Amino acid sequence: MGDVIQAIETRYAGRRFRSRLEARWAVFFDSLGVTWEYEPEGFLVGDDKRAYLPDFKIQTAFGEWWIEVKGDREKLDIDLLAAFATASPSQQIAILGPVPRLAEEATPLHWMVRRIADKPFLAQVYFTPGGNLWQWGFEYPFAPDLVESTIGPLLDGGPATDLRVQPNVRDAYIAASSARFEHGEEG
Repeated sequence: MGDVIQAIETRYAGRRFRSRLEARWAVFFDSLGVTWEYEPEGFLVGDDKRAYLPDFKIQTAFGEWWIEVKGDREKLDIDLLAAFATASPSQQIAILGPVPRLAEEATPLHWMVRRIADKPFLAQVYFTPGGNLWQWGFEYPFAPDLVESTIGPLLDGGPATDLRVQPNVRDAYIAASSARFEHGEEG
């Protein structure tokens, strides 16, 4: 079996993150002026009461959102996220992968799992200039065996080529992707 790559714990904004990727998303939220909490609360979800600790809770003008950050598709437990979304009071959790590289002026899209009529659905979302998440396109009924083949890779949502990225959102992605954490730097 190959070597296991481990995340590097990283300090930013007075907190210790489990990975640099999580710290980069905190930089993104700060750049947009989004209020965030890192791992504020754990939950027991699903019929088997599995423990789950979402990475972030953010506050937007439209309420709170839970955020799951994963750099490795193999570590993404979509069934756990579906169980959380269907039990969560806020009814939705966004999935953020690697900070996207901007493709010209297109807005990066991310995935979310949300509850509709007590069932999980997948949809794509994007960040607005005010730091809110807004749904893009349609909702897809959650089907675990079809998630990857029908919807596409969850961590690589792709760009919305007919939706221009707004300047402060673009700046937040650039700040997050260029944050330096080596040698004791804190972003």
